[in-house]
Amino acid sequence: MADLSVYITSELTSSERRVSPQWSVEHFKKKMELITGIPPESQRIWVYKRRETNERFELKIPEKPDEYTFLSEFTIVPFTRIDIEDVRPDSELKELSENSSETQYKMEDEDYDKRSNTVRRWKQEKGLGRFDPEYESRRQAVIESNKHAASAIKVGLRCRILNSDIERRGTVRYTGIVPEIDNEISWVGVELDEPYGKNNGSIKGKRYFTCKDGYGSFVKAINVEVGDFEPEDPFDLDDDEL
Repeated sequence: MADLSVYITSELTSSERRVSPQWSVEHFKKKMELITGIPPESQRIWVYKRRETNERFELKIPEKPDEYTFLSEFTIVPFTRIDIEDVRPDSELKELSENSSETQYKMEDEDYDKRSNTVRRWKQEKGLGRFDPEYESRRQAVIESNKHAASAIKVGLRCRILNSDIERRGTVRYTGIVPEIDNEISWVGVELDEPYGKNNGSIKGKRYFTCKDGYGSFVKAINVEVGDFEPEDPFDLDDDEL
């Protein structure tokens, strides 16, 4: 079974990840600990039924151990959200989520750095984000690769998105910097043929192009291939298909 792209969220993190339906829930929880900092035994996992709904179900089968429960036993659709809830009442991560943002606004950076119970300190200890020793070199490589790829991508061209387990095709509607996401990396705004996107061509209230809700997506240029990619016709079958 092919891997799935999903959005993993918790109180302190949010990122797109690929998961395998062949993973056991036990293995999945261990993976999620590396991303969220929440120990497996303290995780309650919620899977949203569809990308555009708040309906969800718990990733658990009563009376069946996580070791013998597999993701393939659940209906997990591509690009849906999986939320990792921390069930510890005295969780340090919950305290960080509730207090750090307000504290950081009221403090100078120097004073904020001296505190031990902040999101920044937690990331430093875990070597996450910009505190990863190889973060800057990897980031510069991505910036240069994106700049080179973006030079060949023009508005109006047909394209397909490469970093996906399903074929996502569409039309390029924007190329360039998107400050609401990042001030350095080149992004490509794509109007998709099918509703596999996350927006309507706008980010945080700023509009870059116009399309229907769920049909817009902003993708790094290195993950976009332009060419003669016509909209797929589900009824256009090969001679060998019946």
